[in-house]
This record gives sequence, C-alpha cells and structure tokens, in this order.
Amino acid sequence: MDNKSIDFLPGFFNYIECHLEKRSIPDVKKYLIVGLSNLMFSNKKSDESKEEDAIDMEEDEEIMKEKKNLRSRLDLLFARFNLAIKKFEESIEKLTNSIILYSEIFGPESVGLTPHYYYLANYFAEKPFDQHESQEQREIIIRNIYLKISDIWRKQFLGEKNENFDCNFF
Repeated sequence: MDNKSIDFLPGFFNYIECHLEKRSIPDVKKYLIVGLSNLMFSNKKSDESKEEDAIDMEEDEEIMKEKKNLRSRLDLLFARFNLAIKKFEESIEKLTNSIILYSEIFGPESVGLTPHYYYLANYFAEKPFDQHESQEQREIIIRNIYLKISDIWRKQFLGEKNENFDCNFF
C-alpha cells in the first residue's frame, strides 16, 4: 500500500471488512493500525503542502470531505473490531465519532449511515446490562434504531432529499 496516498484506502477498508467477517482479529488489528497511520500521514502531508502553496479552496474542501469520509469509515471499522473483542466503551466512542463525521457531510438521514446504525443496534444487543437497565428498555432502543434504518430507506426510495447536505447516497 502506498503510504503517500489515500486513494487505496477504500479498497484497503474492504480488505479489513473481509478479515472482520472471518474473525481474523490479529490481522484486523494490524490492518486497522496501518490504515490509521496512512490516513494520518496523508493529513500531515496535506498540512505541509498547504503551507508551501495555496490550493484552490473548492478543491481543498473536496479533499477534506473525502478525508472526513475515510475517517468515518475507519472509525466504523474500529468500532466493529472493538465490538468483536467486547471492548464496548471503545466501540461506542468510535461508532459515535463515525456517525458524526458522516452526518456532517451527507446528513443524518443518509442511507450511507444505515450500516452505522445497524452496528449501533448490535452494540446495544451485545453490551452487558447496566445496573438500572432492563431487557425491555434495551429492546425498545434496538427496535427504534431499526425503525430509523427503515425510515431512512423509505425516504430514499421515495426520493426525499435534504438539500442542506451533499447527497443522500453512500
């Protein structure tokens, strides 16, 4: 993988997802760290280039959106990894950050957020109960998350779009 470019990260993330599905935890951890370092290196390099020359503002904004999108996907992968190894606090932290980053670009009603919400429901299904939490409360939370996913897809199929965000797609 080229450590000077973010162009290969989406394919690299697909590779990580395959290892997550196979439950190859050591490989996932290794590849997540490589992906994170690649993205951080890219951010550092772009900061250095900004100091050297002025980049077109519109192009710079698109690059920043792409990096935010990549960071969101990487955080989702970290959340899934932490969920798989039962590190629930780290999982919800990464999942929350992933949802926020993606929502800032595409909006909270984007179909691209449905996998995030799906893993949020998984988090609530797998997380041990708190002292004052009941099974019924947990089921209500999970059901509401699934209803949100259904509503987002319903709006997508009906062609409803929020004009305040780039688009409603992945």
